[in-house]
Amino acid sequence: PNAPQALVSFLAKCKLRCFFSMLIFVGSSAQGALHVACQRGLAQIVKVLLDSKANVNTPDSGITLYTALHYAAENGHADVCTMLLN
Repeated sequence: PNAPQALVSFLAKCKLRCFFSMLIFVGSSAQGALHVACQRGLAQIVKVLLDSKANVNTPDSGITLYTALHYAAENGHADVCTMLLN
């Protein structure tokens, strides 16, 4: 699936090449883009994904079945947890 245009524009503007690499990794991973952004504490990326209607309750497809909130909380990203809960 194609990334939402808002996300592509945001990433291009901020030149977040490492996140593009993560998106490529996500294609072969059990985690989605929201999971990875929450795990890394990338609040701006999380905001763009949430604004693009990313589903915060979708579990990863791995053994843990973690949601984005699990990843944010496990890694101590309180600001991201707050975003996900609002």
